[in-house]
Parts: sequence; C-alpha cells; structure tokens
Amino acid sequence: MGVKNEIRLAVGVLTAVLVILAFGTIGLLSRMSPAIERIIDENVTSSMAVERMLAALASRQEPVEVRRTRFEKSYRVARGNITEKDEKELLDQMSAISDAAIEGDPEDLAATVETLLSLAEVNWRSIERADAQARRLGTTGAWAVVLLVVVLAGAIVLA
Repeated sequence: MGVKNEIRLAVGVLTAVLVILAFGTIGLLSRMSPAIERIIDENVTSSMAVERMLAALASRQEPVEVRRTRFEKSYRVARGNITEKDEKELLDQMSAISDAAIEGDPEDLAATVETLLSLAEVNWRSIERADAQARRLGTTGAWAVVLLVVVLAGAIVLA
C-alpha cells in the first residue's frame, strides 16, 4: 500500500470518527432538553398553582366567592399535577381547611398558608433534584466527548 493510499485511509477513518463524534455529541446533549422540559412540566406548574392559591387567600378586597373560585381553580391545577408523593398528602390536608381559610378563619388561614408553603418546598426540592440530574447528564456528555476526542487523538498519533 502506498503512502498516498495510507493517507487517504487515515483521513477517511478520521472523518468517520469525527462524524460519529458529532452525532454522538448531538445525541448526548439532546437528552438535556427533555430533562429540562420535565422539570417545567412537573414542578413549575405546581409552583404557579401554589402562588395563585396564596394570592387568592391574600386578596381581601375581592368578594369571598371570587377568591374561592380563584383558589379552587388553582387547587384543581395542583391536584391534576401531582408528581411527588408528599403533594397528595398536603393537598388532602389543605382541602379540609381551605374553605374556612378563604372565609377568613385565622387558624385555618395560617394552617392553609403553612401547607401551601410546604407544598412549594416539595416542588422546589424536586426541581433541585431534577436540575442536579440534568447537570450530571450534561457533565457526563461533556466527558464522553472528551474521551472520544482523546481516543481520536491517540488514533491519529499512532497512525
């Protein structure tokens, strides 16, 4: 085999490895988008519902029925988006006292606000865990690319 053919073979192998590296990188990094989307779908929706329920409890200028409607609408959103085990228990606990809280009962209002804050905390912990998982996925992908580049560089040096 002549030098010219060996160079062509080496360039062909190098090109093939680079193409594999490019598609591998795309594959690894494209896994980030679903992880981030899951964070949003599962937890931001619940967090926004908690904020809206707190706002309904806090807005004393509106009639009770308007506040109740706003609260119940957000409660249904949170109920329909249960993704953590603790959320169901907290929502069940809150449903028993929220009506009196909306009416203005101080004890039930305080308990409902405390339950809503606990619900928000559950979702923030979940967001933090999902964020850490997405970061690990990104770091793993970056190191996989580095490993492929090192292997490629080693192949070039040995060729």
